[in-house]
Amino acid sequence: MKLQEQFQNDLKAAMIKRDSELMSFLRVILGEINQKGKDVSDEVSTKILKTMRSNAELMNNPYEIEVIDRYLPAMFTEDQIREVVVKILNDNKLVTIKDMGKAMGFIKSSEFASRIDGTISSKIVKEILSVVQ
Repeated sequence: MKLQEQFQNDLKAAMIKRDSELMSFLRVILGEINQKGKDVSDEVSTKILKTMRSNAELMNNPYEIEVIDRYLPAMFTEDQIREVVVKILNDNKLVTIKDMGKAMGFIKSSEFASRIDGTISSKIVKEILSVVQ
C-alpha cells in the first residue's frame, strides 16, 4: 500500500475514533502530499514527510514528530550506510576525492536514498576517498 493511501485509511480510522488532533494533522499531511498530485510516489511522500519532520523539530512539536515517525522508513545505521557507500564506490569505480560529487549523486539516486542520512554518507565517502588517493 502506498503512503498516500495509508494516510487516507488512517484518516478514516481517526474519524471513526473521533481523534480530532490526529484527524487534523493527517489532513495537513495529505494536503501537502496531494499538492504534488493524485498519485504521488512513496519517494516524494517520504521527502515531504522529512521536511515536515524537520519543521516539527524546529517548532518543538513532539506530537507531530511522533506521528510522522510512524510513516518514515527506519534509517540505516552508520555501518549499513558504510556498506552501501562502499558498494556504490566499487560498482562505479570511484576512487579519488574528485569523485565525491559523483558518489553523492549515486547515493542520492540509489534505492536506499530515503533511508540514508546525507551527512553521514558524505562523511563516509570523504573518509574513504581521502584514504585511497
